[in-house]
Amino acid sequence: MENEEWNESPKDAINKWFDLSIAQNDEWSKITIWLQQEIAHLIKSNPEKLWNILYRIDIAQYKAMEALTKPNAAEILTDLIIKRQLEKAESRKRN
Repeated sequence: MENEEWNESPKDAINKWFDLSIAQNDEWSKITIWLQQEIAHLIKSNPEKLWNILYRIDIAQYKAMEALTKPNAAEILTDLIIKRQLEKAESRKRN
């Protein structure tokens, strides 16, 4: 699985972790809305699954915990997730 992750686009990775139906040609603004909705749902219905995903994506625990204290937690976590996935993709390009 680790080798597959090296070839994943940020959109593919988000699809995998959140079971969204994202196409490569979908705009990031659209993906952001979908992801915020899914995260808001997980915060309320399945926080354990959300924590597992955040761990696997490599979101710093202190950042996630801080985000969850805010009224716009889903928005903040979405931003962290997208930024992290883009960082990973950029890192793979450099290597």
